[in-house]
Amino acid sequence: MRPLTDWSMVDWSYSDREIATDLGCTVTTVRRRRPGGTNLSPKRLAPFAHLIGVESDVHVATMAGVSRQAVQWWRRNRGIPSPMPQGASRVTLKRAFKMLTAIVLRGGAPTEHERAVLAHFCAAHDAGGT
Repeated sequence: MRPLTDWSMVDWSYSDREIATDLGCTVTTVRRRRPGGTNLSPKRLAPFAHLIGVESDVHVATMAGVSRQAVQWWRRNRGIPSPMPQGASRVTLKRAFKMLTAIVLRGGAPTEHERAVLAHFCAAHDAGGT
């Protein structure tokens, strides 16, 4: 495939990976050409924010159309712990305890994300994952 020379014709609403696949070039080439270096990851992740830290980074990335690394970066910058693998009961309990401690020390109600994570932990516990 002949490389596209007129980058003004590119529909930048798609992810870098999608554009690279369509054009037959590397993701790095698309990132270098993106006007203003705009990163679409935050916009694409916002509708799935409640799942970050509950579902795997790969699962959220697939749903949002971004890379696993974008989800991981977003999660880490907000101090959201990674989701627990099946059977990691001690770690799950420790993480839930830390989250509950933070909520108590903060003196407020849990955020929507914290409620989702704690509900996930409770469901895993009820399913026999103690």
